[in-house]
Amino acid sequence: MGLGDEIITRIARVGATHARPPLPPASGARGPAAARQGDPIQHKSFFGALMGAVAGALIGAAIFGAVGLLVAGTGGLGATLIVAAAGSGLTYLASDAIAAASSAVTNFIDSFGSPDGALSSGSGNVIIEGKPAARATVDIAACSKHPAPPLIAQGSESVFINGQPAARVGDKLVCGAAIKGG
Repeated sequence: MGLGDEIITRIARVGATHARPPLPPASGARGPAAARQGDPIQHKSFFGALMGAVAGALIGAAIFGAVGLLVAGTGGLGATLIVAAAGSGLTYLASDAIAAASSAVTNFIDSFGSPDGALSSGSGNVIIEGKPAARATVDIAACSKHPAPPLIAQGSESVFINGQPAARVGDKLVCGAAIKGG
């Protein structure tokens, strides 16, 4: 077998490997914890969102600053154009990392806030760790920021309790609050 044949064989093998459908998650993979009656809910805070935006802006400014320093080393030929193009390109490439850092800062600050209420209803016949299991679209919460009790809006796509999607930590309520404990 010649070098050309080996290359073609490797290319075919790599192509076949990437052509198969992705493997299902491992059977031991766990999702978010189940929500139960009495678990806390919390709205995002303005301060947390503001600090997340500031963190994202600082990362973007740092990218532009680094590009500016690199361009200054070249004598500044076409500096404005180069900094704008390279800074924009690098910021675009790093947009996922910037968004993740911004979310991490927001979530960190929000973790210090006090709950805005708790889930106030659950299943009558499904108990999780001694508490009634919470279900999307039927169970409600007592939220200090809203007079009417909001429904749980999101739930699991694959786990159902009494024919309704099971609510999990991180799922949202109609009022925008998220389930924080479980």
